[in-house]
Amino acid sequence: MQFPTLLGLLDFLPLNRRSEEALAAAFGSRGLGELVKLHRAQASQEARRELTQALLDELADEKPPKELIPELRELAARTAIPDHEVVAIVSTYGR
Repeated sequence: MQFPTLLGLLDFLPLNRRSEEALAAAFGSRGLGELVKLHRAQASQEARRELTQALLDELADEKPPKELIPELRELAARTAIPDHEVVAIVSTYGR
């Protein structure tokens, strides 16, 4: 038996209610708050991976910092990555 991945938890909700808020309400009301926390942690980790990969791709393309910074800011804002984590990612991989 295969279990759905945590990123597929939203698939259990109707199409018109597929959001993080609806997921938290639906699973939280059934005593599955820990599952919601795990889902959020995994989504956050995937967002950080996506930002890291975007940074590495842009650096490989030798994109100038003036173009790189706005793109990274937009991606970080869209995925709700805190500024201190963005700084850590850039300082680690942006050499």
